[in-house]
This record gives sequence, structure tokens and C-alpha cells, in this order.
Amino acid sequence: MNNDEEQVSFELSKYHKNPYEHIYKHQELQKILKDVEYVHIYGFSFSPVDEDYMDWFFNNVSATSQWEISWFSEVDKNRIDKFILDHWSLKDRLKKIQLEDITQI
Repeated sequence: MNNDEEQVSFELSKYHKNPYEHIYKHQELQKILKDVEYVHIYGFSFSPVDEDYMDWFFNNVSATSQWEISWFSEVDKNRIDKFILDHWSLKDRLKKIQLEDITQI
């Protein structure tokens, strides 16, 4: 690897998410999540980098919890639908909310 490649690699490594960094720092989190009845997710991208820790989160909240997930554009909605279909079984426990532009009064 040449110097430029090393520098690029170093810079990109700053943006790598460690999905378990905060989970393991707060070991009581897993116990707390078992009692969660409602999960509200607003403005989350559901991109591939988020898969591991979102799956961990889903697997550690109550199996009866109700989920509310926002979307803004049809592209967002489709990405969220695909993520949920590929990863989670929410069935009748999911409510999706379309966000709108903020307007001045």
C-alpha cells in the first residue's frame, strides 16, 4: 500500500461504526430493553452499516413491543420496508408515519 492509500484508509476508518461499542459499555442495556413496550424511530436511514446493531436492538426488546417508524420520501419508505422484510417480523406491531416538510406559520 502506498502513502496515499494508507492516508485514504486512515481517513475512512474514522467513519466506521462499531455497532457494539456502546452496547458493551452499558451492560444493563440488555435488561432495560426487555421491558420496552414502544419503539419510536424518527429519521433513521436503515442503511447497511446499521444492520448489525439494529438487529441486535430488535432481538433484545420485548417480542410484543409496538414499533413506530417514520419515513419522508417514497425512497425512504421502500428502503425501510425492504429492511424490515429482510430482517424483522413485526406484522401487526408496526406503524409507519410519513413525515412532511416543516412549514412556517
